[in-house]
Amino acid sequence: MSELCFPVAAPKPQPPVALPDPYPRVRITQADPACACSLLTALAGRDGEMTTIYEYLYQHWMLTSVYEELAYTLIRMVHVEIVHLQLLGGLIVQLGGNPRCMYPTRKGFRPWTGSMVDYARSVREVLEFDIRHEQATLEAYEHHANIVQDNCASTLLLRLAQDERLHKRLLETYLSRLEHD
Repeated sequence: MSELCFPVAAPKPQPPVALPDPYPRVRITQADPACACSLLTALAGRDGEMTTIYEYLYQHWMLTSVYEELAYTLIRMVHVEIVHLQLLGGLIVQLGGNPRCMYPTRKGFRPWTGSMVDYARSVREVLEFDIRHEQATLEAYEHHANIVQDNCASTLLLRLAQDERLHKRLLETYLSRLEHD
């Protein structure tokens, strides 16, 4: 049985998991409830922040004894995704929406559930899935940035996409190392 300890110590110097630039402040001047509703998918949908946070926590727990450096990177990425969740929820409120942990479907709203989480356990499967997941998330943020009417909101969404792009590159580095070992 392995020993539990918190916080996890860095196995060695780590690359950044977020851009150094601060997140832009958002002051919405006009409500856009339709956009706010659409953003609920980024909050609580399959590729949303809630799913990402739990997925990376699960992966951290499962991989700590197998690949400590990756596990530590994932827990650091969780902290960034929590900031994204907080910013996204605030944006939804400013746009006139309600940041419930639900996402819109054709049949109404569905709640976020743990069944949305990918429970892969092999390092390769985790990395391949997470890379696809980060790509889908950054594309969703870029899509929302293009359709939202407010420039401040668009700037924030593009900034979130930049962090997701950084996460994708970081995960690709781990996958490349895995393939060369």
